[in-house]
Amino acid sequence: MFRSIFRTATKQQPKAILNRSFSAVPTYRLPKVNTKSGYSNSRNYSRETFFESHHGKSAIVVVGSAICIGVFAYQGYVIFFGPGSVYPSQVRKLLKEGGDAFLQPESKRNLDHAINYYTQALELINTKYSSEKYMERDSPYVTGIVARIAEVYLEAGNKEMAIEYFKNLLNRVFSKEELLDYKLVVKKLVSQKKTDPNLENSMRGIGTISKLAEAYENIGDSKLPPGFNLNRNNYGTIPEYKVADELYTWILNTVLSSYYLHFNKPKTQSFSLGGNYDDITDDILLSDSYPDFNPKTLPPYLSEYLVVSLLYNASNFYSKIGKYDLASPLLQRSLDLLGKSKNAKNETNVCKSCVLMTHLVSIAKEQNEIEAAKFYTEKGINIAKEFTDNEECLKSLVSFVFADGYLKEMDKRYSESRIEYRKALELSKSLEYEEGIANATESIERVSNLMSS
Repeated sequence: MFRSIFRTATKQQPKAILNRSFSAVPTYRLPKVNTKSGYSNSRNYSRETFFESHHGKSAIVVVGSAICIGVFAYQGYVIFFGPGSVYPSQVRKLLKEGGDAFLQPESKRNLDHAINYYTQALELINTKYSSEKYMERDSPYVTGIVARIAEVYLEAGNKEMAIEYFKNLLNRVFSKEELLDYKLVVKKLVSQKKTDPNLENSMRGIGTISKLAEAYENIGDSKLPPGFNLNRNNYGTIPEYKVADELYTWILNTVLSSYYLHFNKPKTQSFSLGGNYDDITDDILLSDSYPDFNPKTLPPYLSEYLVVSLLYNASNFYSKIGKYDLASPLLQRSLDLLGKSKNAKNETNVCKSCVLMTHLVSIAKEQNEIEAAKFYTEKGINIAKEFTDNEECLKSLVSFVFADGYLKEMDKRYSESRIEYRKALELSKSLEYEEGIANATESIERVSNLMSS
């Protein structure tokens, strides 16, 4: 169990890791999270992973973990920039042309034309209309255009230009000081009313940092040398991973700290709206009053979907770089939110919960936490069966059945293990799920050899 949700590192001088248009984010220690989703294990993670042990020499993959991260992709940074009537006629015409080029079925899109028209519209606002009402540089109507340009560049596969526009947007909605100290943004969030137009910009900024982190993460992925054994001790040798780590840390500290203060405001007078929040200190953030990660206790500006998305995306990155002690609690908190939702039993939430649990199974296996792996595998099989027409649930079921075979193989129950692998193979074939087919086929062959030896 982790002692607290939040802990910041001692003050340190942040390194200049980004270019002139975006100030560096200091690496605060990540929020520490208690386990509330059904399983906990307080022992330290072993250094030798299951795959490195003599039992795990063959590369066995939990196929469900290959489900696209887009299942939880938070798109809050791309809010349509507003009714056309607020824009000058020349700008409005350019935005319409950009929309006609971009907002089409994929086969009919013209991304180059969309970028051209949207950037012309932004340049026209910057040079001619920035003093007019609604056209100020930090107006949501303007930052929305910047977000759209970044989105189109991402769609075009130009991550470097997307990053430039993400940074442009952040410089419009956050000050340099706010980017250096997340507590300043927390103060802004908890003191703003839901109707405050600046709140939209704050949330758009948080969503933008999430997308910026993903973009750096993806660039880091492309720079990994073949056969590179990525882990928590060497991920910093990939500069883009280091930046992504700092950005995800900023997001988690900002979102979870604002949730903490909202959750505790009835208990502490200084947390009431309208306070100056000068007393947001490490002592407060280290107190024993933890958010319960129930959608009913979230502040109005933090939706269940937003928080689950941000926690999931961060956990996916931390799992990738071997920081399982951070990834697992974030996934468990996401499960808490989905499980306590008023729509907890509907198809969408059940199947998203299954996706989360496939990652928890994978982390547990990687860390030789066999009991945890069994717990989430059994639970996952039971709930994934409820919606087998849903692709997320069905792919998760493949993962859980495969994991069940894997766990039985580790117990040397080879006959039972082969049965589960065959089930996973048949499910994968029905989905035309190539990775599942390849892994199940390999595992069947391996277990059959063990049975005959």
